[in-house]
Amino acid sequence: MPLTGLAHDMGVRARHWDRQDRLLRREVAEGATVLPYVPASVGQMRDPFGHHGRSIWPAPCTAQYYHLKRITYATRLPAPGPTR
Repeated sequence: MPLTGLAHDMGVRARHWDRQDRLLRREVAEGATVLPYVPASVGQMRDPFGHHGRSIWPAPCTAQYYHLKRITYATRLPAPGPTR
């Protein structure tokens, strides 16, 4: 795999992951038990629901990490809600 642009791709993935992490943690703190998850793969890195939703094996681990019953496949993050 060529490494051209990898730094940029990793930066984009990191920002996406950070935003999604904050969203999941906030929703769990508010009592959610099932939440959507948007894959943010770069190169050959494994991600829940990679390969356009076909790779589900990491999903149970991710749900457990966030203390959720399960995560569901999503294609985009929800819009940020109002601040409290």
